Amino acid sequence: MNIRREEIFPAAEMSYAGFLGGAWDTVCRGLGIAGGPTASGGRQIAALLSPWGSRPVGARCAYPSKVSRDGFPAELSVNWSRRGVEVRLLFEALGNPPGAAANQDEGMALLYRLEAERGAYLGWFHKISDLYLGDNPGASAPPRSVWHSVAYPENGRGICKVYLDAGAYGGQEDDLMTETASRLGFSSAWRFMTQVRDTITPRPAIEYLALDLADDPAARVKVYFRHRHTTLEQLDRLAAAATTHRSELARPAYAYLIPPDTAVENEPLTCIAFRPDRGRPAQATTYMRIPGRFPTERAASSAVAALMRHCGLDPSSYLDMITALAPGRLDELTGLQELVSCRVKDAAAAITVYLRFGVYPQQVNAF
Repeated sequence: MNIRREEIFPAAEMSYAGFLGGAWDTVCRGLGIAGGPTASGGRQIAALLSPWGSRPVGARCAYPSKVSRDGFPAELSVNWSRRGVEVRLLFEALGNPPGAAANQDEGMALLYRLEAERGAYLGWFHKISDLYLGDNPGASAPPRSVWHSVAYPENGRGICKVYLDAGAYGGQEDDLMTETASRLGFSSAWRFMTQVRDTITPRPAIEYLALDLADDPAARVKVYFRHRHTTLEQLDRLAAAATTHRSELARPAYAYLIPPDTAVENEPLTCIAFRPDRGRPAQATTYMRIPGRFPTERAASSAVAALMRHCGLDPSSYLDMITALAPGRLDELTGLQELVSCRVKDAAAAITVYLRFGVYPQQVNAF
């Protein structure tokens, strides 16, 4: 059974902003966060999703966003690290009516609003936007997606990112990324990444590009790869291209969610982060899919909690959050947790759990 919106929140008809604001608040209560920047994020969702966020979610998907399996245009995620907890929202802005071109226009309008109202830095975006929007190498294809994410740590101000569709460019994805790396100043690291990627069969596919919208030396350019068929060894090999990755810690961590010595067919992801003027990638994060791995949310939660303990993180708030989202239903529900990501960096780790709520009855995207 897939978990449904009405099984978490009783309202039959909700707006996008109302649904996501309620989910955010439930997550924060489960985490034990009553105030501060993280809890304030829920109060800002209506403004972030304006004007489309006031529309009703509806019983059927109006536009099949690639953000989730059922086309719902948003997901929540929570990150745990030694710095604390961070709650995040990823979403695709919807045009009126929603469609590829209208959504791209709405996404661009929000991007400039984030610049004006929140000081988002668009310098990197302006250098490469012509490659991803409008007339691009896949000129016969529809306009590309423009997604946004906001993250609210326990301490500090919100962090914004933009996500661009880097896949499905008619086989020209590698040329696209080579040009992107040249314009953003990480060509040497991209060449190194390509050499590592060429040793993996089948070669991981380029999916998305993400930009930190901050004028900061720590800001990153992130490239997401999809693995169609792989193994733990190959997942680790790609991640090991990053200077901070530690294989001796990562491989046993992955094994909590992916059985060793088995083929991995459910299309895990790897995110490689780059910073300008470096000869190698800076960070690597591996994303492992939960659906199909465990019979219930309780079984999945037990495995994730064990992974967190292995990485030196206390899973108490994670377990409380999952219980708050599906009270009394953990033994019969599946599908709430879509992905779990693990980044092992210099003997420290960060774990993120991605929540997708199964809002619509039909699955429109295959992952």
